[in-house]
Amino acid sequence: PGSRPSLILSTSSLHGVFLVSIICHSQVIVVVLGMHRSGTSVASRSLKVFGVEHGDNLYLTGPDNAKGHWEDQGLMDLNERILGSIHSEWHSVRLIPSEAWEDLASGELMNAAAGFVRQRLDENVNYGCKDPRMTLLLPFWDRVFSHLELDVKYVLCLRDPLDVAC
Repeated sequence: PGSRPSLILSTSSLHGVFLVSIICHSQVIVVVLGMHRSGTSVASRSLKVFGVEHGDNLYLTGPDNAKGHWEDQGLMDLNERILGSIHSEWHSVRLIPSEAWEDLASGELMNAAAGFVRQRLDENVNYGCKDPRMTLLLPFWDRVFSHLELDVKYVLCLRDPLDVAC
C-alpha cells in the first residue's frame, strides 16, 4: 500500500482572520482548541474547505452561529460522558486532578474514545474535531491519540477574553 496524503497545517491570525495552508501526505487528525466564541467555528469551517472532514452528524446551527458550529455530535456526547465520569461540566473552572486522567486512561471511556476516533478515520482520510470541551479534556485525548499512534495537528484559537465573554 502506498502512503496516504498527509496534512501539514500552519495557521496565523491577523486581526481575527485565519490563514490556513494545507499540504496532503498522510492520514491525520486536526484538533481545534479554544473557548466558546473564540473563533473555533471559523477555523473548523476553513479546514473543511481544505478537505478536513468533521463527520456527518454535526451539531445544528443556531441564531448565535448561523454558519454552523462544526462540532461532531458524537464527539460532544462522548465528551459529556467523560466530563460526567470525573464529576465535571464544560463550564466548570475546577482543576481536574491528575489521578482522573490516569483512571480514564485505563477505563471503558478510553476504549470508547479510541473506537470513536478509529471510526471517524475509517470514514475520512483527515478528520477534524472541534468541541470546546476538548480544551478541558486534552490530557485524556492526548493519551487516546498516542495510544492510536496518530499524527495529530492542533489549531489553537485565541481571542480577547472580553470579546469571548460578551
